[in-house]
Amino acid sequence: MRISERQIFDGANYRSQLARTRMDEATAIASSCLRINSAEDDPAGAAFVTRAKADETQLQSFIDTLEGSVDMTQAADLALGDAGTALQSLYELAVQMGNDTMNATDRRSALTPVDNMRSLLHENLNRQFDGRTLLAGAREDGPAPEPG
Repeated sequence: MRISERQIFDGANYRSQLARTRMDEATAIASSCLRINSAEDDPAGAAFVTRAKADETQLQSFIDTLEGSVDMTQAADLALGDAGTALQSLYELAVQMGNDTMNATDRRSALTPVDNMRSLLHENLNRQFDGRTLLAGAREDGPAPEPG
């Protein structure tokens, strides 16, 4: 082979390799089923995809927060239900003690259940969820006020 033929052969070989490389890249892109593989493919589309991923992350954060809020609300609802039951029991006991058939000894003996119900009520006010006191008002990091 002469030098000119060698140069033609080398040039053709080089272009053939480049064509093969481009064909392999095109095949990889086509087989990925993605329209945008890099920001160079479609800058506006890539920006849209980036915003969509950021929005998805933000929405997942909102969902996680809402799930935590639902759990806390259910725990508070349970605590309020138990407190309502204790208050109903106290009301029924007060009605019984207000009856004329009860004497002073019966009323004194009813103080023990009253104290127990007050303790149960205070226990419900101090119920915690994730380290926060549910029914302590603005003092969520501390206990509810002591019954007085």
